[in-house]
Amino acid sequence: MKIYRDKFLVRPYGDVHSDSFDWLGLDARKSTNPASISHPSGSWRVRNKQGQGSIYISRVDNHSILDKAGREGIIENDCFKALKEVIVNLIYRFEKDRAYIGYTMKLYSDKINEKQKTKDRGMNIAKRMLEGRDKKKLARNP
Repeated sequence: MKIYRDKFLVRPYGDVHSDSFDWLGLDARKSTNPASISHPSGSWRVRNKQGQGSIYISRVDNHSILDKAGREGIIENDCFKALKEVIVNLIYRFEKDRAYIGYTMKLYSDKINEKQKTKDRGMNIAKRMLEGRDKKKLARNP
């Protein structure tokens, strides 16, 4: 997730080669709850490298979000923390939606695969019965 202020990239946020690549802490959220996307709880979390996005802010409209003196980033004040919370909450909504779809697809897959498993079990039973019948015939007619 990269931040642009007045159409200029604000480094290091979202810069792959920096420590602030995961400035939203998405990997930390994922590590606290490593549930799969198909988990029934719907608590799947996205990792930092599984998405991308851009946030555009301006000095005029966002005067509370301040640049550092050397313009090497943003001062992490209460307004910046609130911005981060809003973004993480938006991501959370997408995660919930995606987890619902993933879980529903798993249920569908399980249902389809169960049908196939039942069919395979029936074929195995039929083969065993036919083999048993053939063995009985051979035993009666040596």
